[in-house]
Amino acid sequence: MANSTQTSNSRAQDIDIQKSITEAATKAAHEAVEKLNQKASPAESKLRSKAAHASEALHEKQEQLQKQINQSVDSARTLAKENPLATVGIAFAAGALLTSLLSKR
Repeated sequence: MANSTQTSNSRAQDIDIQKSITEAATKAAHEAVEKLNQKASPAESKLRSKAAHASEALHEKQEQLQKQINQSVDSARTLAKENPLATVGIAFAAGALLTSLLSKR
């Protein structure tokens, strides 16, 4: 009977030791995750901020490019209206050049 009591006490101690080890490991893991979070959070914020600035800059460049395209198209239309014969001549020359380049292949 004494052996079974000793075995039961030994098992209980083993379980207590396992619980202690598990709790210590869990605590250490939580602390490690918290430290990692503290280090990663500023980096994430900085990355998000830079991405937002890049997006804004890209949008501004896109608007500038669209304005330049519109101005070029308007300028070409004005030139075509003011000089219709020159426009036809330029179109003919461009077509002849393109045909020449493509027919040599």
